[in-house]
Amino acid sequence: MNKKLSWNTVKNENYTKKEQEDLTRKAKLKIAMRKLKSERERAGLTQLDIANMTNIPRSSISKIESGHRNTSLYKVIQIAEAMGKEVEIQIK
Repeated sequence: MNKKLSWNTVKNENYTKKEQEDLTRKAKLKIAMRKLKSERERAGLTQLDIANMTNIPRSSISKIESGHRNTSLYKVIQIAEAMGKEVEIQIK
């Protein structure tokens, strides 16, 4: 019988504290970039539409949205503004 393990158990048993922190940062970044994609789709815009409005190559927008490209905050703001949105940063 296979026992299901929680992510916290797996994480704590297999990763150092630093590795866990890095995984958490990467996950948060990926979530944020997926939110960017979700908002673009909700606005009825394509990646090409955003590319044309921002002069950011469509392939770069695809990589940004999927979390495969480390991008500047400036570009994230450009993309958000092209959708009529604002970027809000919260530091806790």
